[in-house]
Amino acid sequence: KFYISGFPTNPESRGKLTLRSDSFYDDPLIDSNFLSTKRDNLIIRELVEIILKLVFSTSLKDLQPEYIAPSPWLCENTTDFAGCIVEQYSLSYYHPVSTCRMGPTHDSNAVVNPELKVYGVAGLRVVDASVMPHVPSTNINAATLMVAEKASHMIRLEHECEAT
Repeated sequence: KFYISGFPTNPESRGKLTLRSDSFYDDPLIDSNFLSTKRDNLIIRELVEIILKLVFSTSLKDLQPEYIAPSPWLCENTTDFAGCIVEQYSLSYYHPVSTCRMGPTHDSNAVVNPELKVYGVAGLRVVDASVMPHVPSTNINAATLMVAEKASHMIRLEHECEAT
């Protein structure tokens, strides 16, 4: 058995993270706004169509592929099978970025500076995927590791300078 899936690597959809209250005990409000643009919906629909075409191609016939879904009956009698699949089964890999985006001081959406220091809060840095101003076209893990490596280098240099 094998599994095939696809996802847009540069989505236009943008979510929103807001504070529920001024208490750090309260979880924030997260609106992922997943697939909220026409472009993102068209891309994921094309991905579904390509995957279905591939799975049921003569090249893979010997592997006896089958379509498996949690509730296959939801889409079996539709004239728009790919559209139904997108609507019923699309999900996010939930690798949010840009909730504490890095940017210059004149960027009203920026939370941290290029040294990953939080604007207006002394002694605090953010070192994770939330500082990325844009969604990278790769698995988020690799890009996050690069942010962490760069941060560790900047912190080490800063402390070496303070010691001399």
